[in-house]
Amino acid sequence: MASHTPGYRPLAFAPPFGDYGQLGTNDHRIPGALLGWLEGRYDAIFVQDRSAFAHPGAKEPLGRIDVTRSVSGGALHSMLVPPGG
Repeated sequence: MASHTPGYRPLAFAPPFGDYGQLGTNDHRIPGALLGWLEGRYDAIFVQDRSAFAHPGAKEPLGRIDVTRSVSGGALHSMLVPPGG
């Protein structure tokens, strides 16, 4: 996309299945190294683990927030904006 869109810069990345190695690996160094690499290139990294990461003001990586028809605009805003933000 960058070669076709002037000024394009990818802002977020979602690893396949939300797994950057934290869900299991044969090399314990992979999760930290890959997460560090991703954090150096993207403003947001999205994973599947909502319980640990998906809350307002969470540190990277961010959990995915399910947005369905039942989620109101106000509820979505509350999920995205840190308290007092």
